[in-house]
Amino acid sequence: MTAKKLTVLIGLMCMMGCSSPKLVQPDSPENVAMLVKQAIDHQNLQQLNLYFTDALKGSLSMGDWGQLKAISATGAELRTYSYLRMEDEILLLDIVKDPDSDMYKVQDIIQVPEASKAMFDQTLVSE
Repeated sequence: MTAKKLTVLIGLMCMMGCSSPKLVQPDSPENVAMLVKQAIDHQNLQQLNLYFTDALKGSLSMGDWGQLKAISATGAELRTYSYLRMEDEILLLDIVKDPDSDMYKVQDIIQVPEASKAMFDQTLVSE
């Protein structure tokens, strides 16, 4: 093999091996959840704040941050829930992506018990 061919081959191998992986962007609920977990795992409060609404940025106390760091684990399950209020009832829709159709579908409907409804009564903040 000539030196020129060898140089081209090595160059191609370096380009393929050194190419950076696709970075996860906060462009879906699933990606935001993954990025939040990653920030907690790396104990990076500054990174975590990037995924908060403006109203929530900087509001996490050191005690809250300590609790988040303590629950960090190697394994995690990420789920996507949609909140649906109908009159006085609150439903959580467990949403999954169907691999066959590449569409999102409801996997489960959970009726929020009366005792837990106050947790959802906070005003949503727009940015």
